[in-house]
Amino acid sequence: MRHAFIGLIGAAAVLCASTAVAQTARDIRGPAPVVPLASEPAARIVVDPPLADSLVHGRVVTGTSM
Repeated sequence: MRHAFIGLIGAAAVLCASTAVAQTARDIRGPAPVVPLASEPAARIVVDPPLADSLVHGRVVTGTSM
């Protein structure tokens, strides 16, 4: 009886986990509340090369700018 109960709990956990993984944020929250404007340029990501002196010592400097 105990093994059957543990098996049932395991099966329920697998079933719940598989349905949670199958959902996306769009499924849960719905579409984004904003609409991209055609007049705005696309977003850009700029990555500068690492500083050689910091890289030699195994250090990485990160920063943000807006």
